[in-house]
Amino acid sequence: MNSPANPQARILVAIESHLIDRQALQLGAEIAALWQSELVALCVAAQELQHSPAFPFVTEIDRVSAARRELDASRLLSAFRVWRRQVDAQLQRLASVHRISATSEVVPGRLWSDLLPIAGAEDLLLVTGTAAFARHPIARRQRRPIAVLLFGTKRDARVLAIAASLGRGFHADTVAFALAADRAAGERIAATLEEAGDTVARMPCAPGDAARLVQAFEELGCRWLVASRSDLAAFAIDPQPFLMRPNRAALLVP
Repeated sequence: MNSPANPQARILVAIESHLIDRQALQLGAEIAALWQSELVALCVAAQELQHSPAFPFVTEIDRVSAARRELDASRLLSAFRVWRRQVDAQLQRLASVHRISATSEVVPGRLWSDLLPIAGAEDLLLVTGTAAFARHPIARRQRRPIAVLLFGTKRDARVLAIAASLGRGFHADTVAFALAADRAAGERIAATLEEAGDTVARMPCAPGDAARLVQAFEELGCRWLVASRSDLAAFAIDPQPFLMRPNRAALLVP
C-alpha cells in the first residue's frame, strides 16, 4: 500500500439520507484508489427516518396542498429503499472505475461527531460540510493547500504522513498548523516536522482560538483539513465552522 494508512483502513464517507452526494462519493473513491483502501458510504440519519412512523406525533405536510396528514410509513420506507439502491449503484460504478471495494452501511446520526463510534481504530472519516462541495468538483483540482493540525501528541506523525500522502496524490501543498498548548508541545511538533523531512509550511496558532484558525484557513485558501479526531475531541476543536463554508472537506484520522 503506497500510503501511511494501515492496509486494513477504510475510507468512510458520510452522506445524508435525503440526497446522493455523488461528488463526495467520487472524492472518497479517489482517495481509496490512491491508497487501495475500501470505500464505505455511511448512510446517516436513515434509522431515524425508519423509526419515525412509530411515534404518533409524527406527521407530514403535502408539498402541494400544504395539508397535514399522517405519515405513510410504507411510502417512507419504500423511498428509503430506492435511495439506498441508488447509493449502491453509484458505489458499484465507482468500484468498477477505480478498481476498489465499495459498500454502504446504514447508521444513525447527523454530525461528524455522531459517526465517531462507527469508525474503526484505523478508519479515515471523510466529511463534507455542505452540498456546495458536491457542486464544485473542480475545487479539489485547484491545488489549494491542505491544512494539517498538529498538537504535539503521539498522533502527529501519522496525521502529517497521511496529509503529505494526500497532498502528493492531489498535487497540493501541505500547511502544518502548530496548535501547541505549551512550549513542550511546540518542541514536539517541531521535532515531528523535522523528522518528516518534507518541506511543510508552518503556521503557529493558539489551540483555543478557533476563529483565528478558520480565518487562517481562508487566507491561505485551504480546501482540505486533515486532523486526528482524537486530538480534535481532546482539545475541544469543532471543525464545523470550517466545513460549513463552500467547497470544504475534512479527513479525520484516528
